[in-house]
Amino acid sequence: MITEFEPYKIEKNHPVIQQLIENVHKIGLKPNFVKSGGGSDVSIFRKHDIEVVCIGSCYCNAHTTREYVSISEMVKGVELCERLVMIN
Repeated sequence: MITEFEPYKIEKNHPVIQQLIENVHKIGLKPNFVKSGGGSDVSIFRKHDIEVVCIGSCYCNAHTTREYVSISEMVKGVELCERLVMIN
């Protein structure tokens, strides 16, 4: 059996999650936590003890022929990224 990526779970009281929640609220949104099938770069970072989380990219129907994005949602996503980058 070949392991392609390591699974992980982050509790909502984790400092990284708390920072994320705080900044999502600051831009007027409500966080929506969902389970993922994994396989993102986050699995690799976390394997090396780098504390990160995967954040959705404001799109709907991901990886299908019906995938789309709302410009206003994308603008909010960019604002969130700017806030998170400025933390450190």
